[in-house]
Amino acid sequence: MNPKDKAKLLVNLQFIALANVTNLKDVIAFKISKQCALITVHEIILESRGYNSERESYWLSVKQEIEKL
Repeated sequence: MNPKDKAKLLVNLQFIALANVTNLKDVIAFKISKQCALITVHEIILESRGYNSERESYWLSVKQEIEKL
């Protein structure tokens, strides 16, 4: 999956999970979902650092795409 599609998927999964348990407005829920996805990706990047440069590069691209959303 390319980084742009992965970014959208991660944010959408977070959004769906959040929307199912809260009554937040969509704009607020989206912002929270985006932050949760960024935290997840950040942890993956930290785990990849020094072990797999291709994986780290991929997840850095995903992070950039999430930030653009």
